[in-house]
Amino acid sequence: MVQSDCARFSEELQRIVPTVTFVARDGRGNDLPDVSVFVDDVAVASKLTGKSYELDPGSRTVRFVYGDKTIEQKVVVSQGEKGRTVAATFEDPSPAAAAPASSAAAPAAMASADDAEQPSRSVVPLVIAGAGLVTAAVGAVIIGVGLGDVPDNCSYSDKECVAAPEDPVFDDAKSAAGTVNLGIGLAAAGAGVAGLGLVWYLVQDPGAPAAATTGKRDAPAGRKVTPWFSRNGGGLNFRTAF
Repeated sequence: MVQSDCARFSEELQRIVPTVTFVARDGRGNDLPDVSVFVDDVAVASKLTGKSYELDPGSRTVRFVYGDKTIEQKVVVSQGEKGRTVAATFEDPSPAAAAPASSAAAPAAMASADDAEQPSRSVVPLVIAGAGLVTAAVGAVIIGVGLGDVPDNCSYSDKECVAAPEDPVFDDAKSAAGTVNLGIGLAAAGAGVAGLGLVWYLVQDPGAPAAATTGKRDAPAGRKVTPWFSRNGGGLNFRTAF
């Protein structure tokens, strides 16, 4: 009877006692067999061979030791849990792996510096040229509207109408001619502003990147182009240093 009870108790203990397998790897996923394992500060394994170890159920502190490196983690082992894996990863990037990253970062930094030093032109002249083109387009539309309003018995090019002296067609023709003249003025002004903006953009000095400050006198400024406008006209001012 005693032997029977002991055999039954042994089988029951085998069933409820949890088992744990310890695994350690490096940063590249390679297994590290030469790792010592301590559970609650008690040495359990001096080398990892894939063997399973029985632990009492409950909260446990597992410490992996690999050379001078230590990884500690808390685990809760449940009663009857079998074949649980507790793993630790020892990150150890090699200098050879870090070097390519540094080498790749250096050209990127140089490229960024080169991009920052590239001279560039101001976009203000292009904005002015765009405004001129829009004005010219509006003028063209007004010209079309004015020519459409010219009476059939009148000619805008000849400035003549075939009608009786007091016929209202003359007033209509005069109003249409004024609209056409307004459109012509806007179109001409817009075209002139657009051309001025394009010329300004093309002839302006792109400029040079700012140099480091030294004790020497600053170099003379490069070529500069600025527009000017008045009630009677407009143009470009050119200034350069030598």
